[in-house]
Amino acid sequence: MSDQASIEVQFKPFRLTLSRHSDGQWVAALYRIGDEAGPVVVGYSTVDTREAGARITLTAGTPRLAVGTALFTLPTKQLQRLRDWIEQQRAPVVGATAQEPGSDEGSAP
Repeated sequence: MSDQASIEVQFKPFRLTLSRHSDGQWVAALYRIGDEAGPVVVGYSTVDTREAGARITLTAGTPRLAVGTALFTLPTKQLQRLRDWIEQQRAPVVGATAQEPGSDEGSAP
């Protein structure tokens, strides 16, 4: 399993990493800043679906990051960054066809 993309946000005394792997799995890990012994909490999904993947959810009136069944409470600014990043990861990739070298397609006559 290799990382496709990841993001890290910090809010004292923690830092949270969120990654989306090439197989569709999401993993969130919460660490104490300066303590590299291992994560305090880890959340992961097994299937990339709206319910099981990474998402920002409203729980008891408070927005939280949900990854699988784990919930993470973060400051609003970091939640907004994560929400935007998650949406980018879910956006379809629009590929453009490359022109052949020497092709005059798309050039003015």
